[in-house]
Amino acid sequence: MGIEANFGSDDFIMQSNRPSNFINHSITTNNFTFDGGIKLGYQHYFDKEALGIKQAYGISTNLSFGVSTPINGETYMTFIPQDPLDPQNFSYIFKASYLPIRVGLDVNFLWDFLQRGEHTLGLTMGLQYKFSYYKNTKAELGNSDGAISPEVNTSNAYDDIMLHSFVPQIGLHYYYGNHQFNINCKFGIGYSSEITKGDMLKAFLGGDKLAYKMQIINSDYLSLEYSYRF
Repeated sequence: MGIEANFGSDDFIMQSNRPSNFINHSITTNNFTFDGGIKLGYQHYFDKEALGIKQAYGISTNLSFGVSTPINGETYMTFIPQDPLDPQNFSYIFKASYLPIRVGLDVNFLWDFLQRGEHTLGLTMGLQYKFSYYKNTKAELGNSDGAISPEVNTSNAYDDIMLHSFVPQIGLHYYYGNHQFNINCKFGIGYSSEITKGDMLKAFLGGDKLAYKMQIINSDYLSLEYSYRF
């Protein structure tokens, strides 16, 4: 049983989508993320006394659960007047915030290449399946005049987002007795959620329908872990 902390980033892409009398915009926001959580696992070592080091090779599997810092993003669309002399020049602004909740399952190969008494240093290599559920906590639609649409804010109109990913990882582990410390780099491929789309029928401009799209991409991250082996 143990605890872990993950440091990384999520790219949050928000895009407005409106017909010809608006300029549509897409904004990518890079959010630094910190995950904290707990993990449970099982570890098994094979005796390799013929190599002069007992229990040099092993495998481990872990189940982890954690919550991350919120991620935020925004985008906007700009109105194009039909008449160049029309003084109207405003934008609709979309803002959103999500709370990431993550569950992971990983399998690792362990190689202890240095052992001195109670001290052990080794290499960890494996693969993790990670499920991320992004819970929408803020849904705001406003315009450049400062008006906010209460329908979006009260109904939490943006959809929650789910992301599945397989993450290769490599790192070092250090054991002192039953105490275990790990530092892992989880990297290699960026994984993207499916694009979430939605339409809003609002009071702005007589009830125009405004559309949005959202997408989240996971990038590389660093994991620090402490476990106690029973």
